[in-house]
Amino acid sequence: ESFEFMALCSRLGVKILNWLATMYGGRLRFTTAMLFAVGLVSMFTIGGLSGVSHAFAPADTQQTDTYYIVAHFHYVLFGGALLAFFGGFYFWWPKIFGYFLNERWGKVHFWLTLIGFNLTFGPMHILGLQGMSRRYFTYSANQGFGFWNMVASIGAFTIGVGLVLFCLNIWRSYRAFKKDPYEVPADPWDARSLEWMIPSPAPEYNFAEIPEIHELDDFWHRKYGHDENGRLVRIADTEDIVQ
Repeated sequence: ESFEFMALCSRLGVKILNWLATMYGGRLRFTTAMLFAVGLVSMFTIGGLSGVSHAFAPADTQQTDTYYIVAHFHYVLFGGALLAFFGGFYFWWPKIFGYFLNERWGKVHFWLTLIGFNLTFGPMHILGLQGMSRRYFTYSANQGFGFWNMVASIGAFTIGVGLVLFCLNIWRSYRAFKKDPYEVPADPWDARSLEWMIPSPAPEYNFAEIPEIHELDDFWHRKYGHDENGRLVRIADTEDIVQ
């Protein structure tokens, strides 16, 4: 148990504090991709904290093979992985396909996913503490599991609606682009990594010339430097760097 406790604490300490420190002091723009990124951090934190209780033998004995475990690892996997996937879709979509996904629809998709996610897996903590076992597809009415399972079912359908909206967003954004084509800049997010140095969508040959990398986040340092007071200043336009 002590090993699991230390592993969970290191996960929270290293990952969560690292992510928060990355955002600290920045000029955050809450685009759809950023909303999913912040949602990832918050949901992953909840998942990690709910897992800390497994490190204590009495609590672990009560929670083992109950829906509490299901709730815990879905907060970690769904909150820590699937939200990141969606954020990545919205972030890299213009680089891959040459057009943006609709931001308004994307934000509705985010809130439906976040609310549905918590409605689905939050009640499972309560169900687990009430004694509902894993891998059971049914239960008797007198066990008292009906209300929270109904809430979880509503949450699951809410997630489903969000997924349908995501698919509609792809279709509508594509239709809008075909009707009124526009050029996506190579670096629409003012990003840090090298793929934003090439045109959008990325050409088949990738870089016309292999870039020489001199430091971490090299593209960012080509665009920004520091003045004599240590403040961040722009030293080059993206258009002058993009190949």
